[in-house]
Amino acid sequence: MLKNIKQKIKNFFQSDLRWKLIKLTKYSRIQFYPDFFARTGIKGLYSRVIIHLLFNEQIKKIKRNITKDFFSYNSNKVNFLISSPSTGSNFARNILQSYFELFYQLGDGVPKYDNINARLFFSGSQVDSAAMYNHVHVLNHIIDKNIFMDEKTYREKKIIFSRYPLGRMDLYKFDQVKPVILFRDPFDEISSLYVKYDRRAPEIRLKEVNHELLIAKIKLYKKYINFWARFASEPENKNKFLVVNYDDLTKDSEVILEKILDFYNYKIVNEFVKKSVFVHSKENTLKNLWTTKLYKKKGRFSDPEIKKDQQKLIKESFNKILSDTNIIKDYNYLKSIK
Repeated sequence: MLKNIKQKIKNFFQSDLRWKLIKLTKYSRIQFYPDFFARTGIKGLYSRVIIHLLFNEQIKKIKRNITKDFFSYNSNKVNFLISSPSTGSNFARNILQSYFELFYQLGDGVPKYDNINARLFFSGSQVDSAAMYNHVHVLNHIIDKNIFMDEKTYREKKIIFSRYPLGRMDLYKFDQVKPVILFRDPFDEISSLYVKYDRRAPEIRLKEVNHELLIAKIKLYKKYINFWARFASEPENKNKFLVVNYDDLTKDSEVILEKILDFYNYKIVNEFVKKSVFVHSKENTLKNLWTTKLYKKKGRFSDPEIKKDQQKLIKESFNKILSDTNIIKDYNYLKSIK
């Protein structure tokens, strides 16, 4: 009997708040957990207290996941995916996450789409952030990673996404970085960003160049391409990185995905590679998601006609500014690396 009582007490403390209150209600006959939650009066105030307590319990679980991930630190080399904006990082992250989901049998490799927040989400993901601010993101830590993978394996297989040196990298030291470096043709990338961030009325942006915006985007590209060209040229970094051209990533996706997986020391399953690439191909993405209004506004692809017209408009100004930089030299250097 004593053993039975001990077990009941143990079960009580291991149960969530809802069941604790229901059990207290059962044994005390006081409505700690009402059959109906009132919206007004004193009972309505009590309902607010219950909402607060239940919410805090859920947040504590997520906070625990965030903290656990933070302290599960690998001081050795860590897989990094480095990208400036509009170099295919969205596509690269998605195919890597689909492959991870398929390989570890967490799902079918097809992400679900949150139309309100314009984001794809997976059953389990190995992609983490390089910056504390982005690491502490509730939606990324709802699932305890230890449910589907032991801590050691996850540390080895996780991929840290960063836009360094354009963005902060305060969760890792630079000498830990084992990077796949994405890069893209200067005009393609800069014009893509220019179109995305030029929010003037159509009748203005299709006639007048926003020189301030164009110069700002060229400076960002220069900072990124200069940094990684210097990194790649240093003898001590030989064979410690992989460069991926956007054109190759989009045109020969399966081959490039296999190269990335091999660099990250993942086992390669051709069937999973093919499916991951197909799921996130432009044709399949447009077919399944392009019809949603919010995806058009926030998704991977801008309106091709507007983009084409704006590219023509800025071409001359772009070439003039570019001629005073060493951007083309650095771009061609990265492109020459095999």
